[in-house]
Amino acid sequence: MSAKNAGAKPAAIIIGIYAFIIIAAMWRSHREEQAEKQRDAEFYSQLSAIYSGSDYGYGYGGAAYGSVGQPGQVYVSPYLRADGTFVPGHYRTAPDSTTLNNWSRYPNRNPHTGARGSRHR
Repeated sequence: MSAKNAGAKPAAIIIGIYAFIIIAAMWRSHREEQAEKQRDAEFYSQLSAIYSGSDYGYGYGGAAYGSVGQPGQVYVSPYLRADGTFVPGHYRTAPDSTTLNNWSRYPNRNPHTGARGSRHR
């Protein structure tokens, strides 16, 4: 074995060890992030369960009535997307055969946020 090749093997081992340490740290960070998302989802799910009862004057179980009993609104329960992103509960317009009454269509307004629709078609 030549002196030139003798130093290559220990260098490759050291690089491999560093790569392993970096990958292990990234994996641990990913696991911690996923655990935090799961804790958040459980918290918001419990919070949603508390405030979705009829004792509070809303929470019609998915019927086409919103928080103030307005027809054409549907409550969407909180959920986790496949990528782990938590989507909080919210209201949307009830499905029907037209887009003219959607909150996202101009000049309509979302009654819960006050945002004006931006879609013109």
